[in-house]
Amino acid sequence: MTKRILKYKNLITILLLILSQALFLSLLSGCSKNNIINEDKFVKVYADLIIQQDTLNVLNYKTDTVKIKVFKRYNITAEDYKNTIAYYNQDPGKWEKFFDKVTAYVEELKKQNAK
Repeated sequence: MTKRILKYKNLITILLLILSQALFLSLLSGCSKNNIINEDKFVKVYADLIIQQDTLNVLNYKTDTVKIKVFKRYNITAEDYKNTIAYYNQDPGKWEKFFDKVTAYVEELKKQNAK
């Protein structure tokens, strides 16, 4: 009888460990997904960062100053930006589509500024 109880106790312990790990991983992935910037906004943030960094030498701004300014403009945090970069790094194919959208967005800005 005690061997039987011990066997079930070990089985229950193993099942609880597996379930707790699964719960932890789902919570972890759920939290990071909530902190990912949606693609349309990320396109604008990324393009703005590139444009601002291109003007750094002219304005004598530091890169961190530019990032803070852009993040504030789009109401995002450095952590949101970092999580979004990590999200895109998981699938390099996402970057290709993303860069196509950034290029199109920058071209649209050029057209608007030419008017």
